[in-house]
Amino acid sequence: MHRRIDRFEAGFNRVVLYLAYLVALSIGLFTVLIPLNLFLIRTQLGSIWWLYEGVEYTLYFGVFIGAPWVLNQGAHVRVDVLTAVLNTAS
Repeated sequence: MHRRIDRFEAGFNRVVLYLAYLVALSIGLFTVLIPLNLFLIRTQLGSIWWLYEGVEYTLYFGVFIGAPWVLNQGAHVRVDVLTAVLNTAS
């Protein structure tokens, strides 16, 4: 039974890592495409008309896709107001 759980956890961690790579790749791609789009507009060669909407939606989805990786790394922001108050009261 534990072997199945371990295999599932390893597979899940692999999927989470690949999704984190996908988010990082999309951010890197947009850092190249935005200046390229500005260059195209400035030189009147056209534009990448879908770019800003693509960036917006990718950032929305990237937050949710990247959240499991951040939680797995322990790099998330913790709000521990209640536990801090309870520790000082006791």
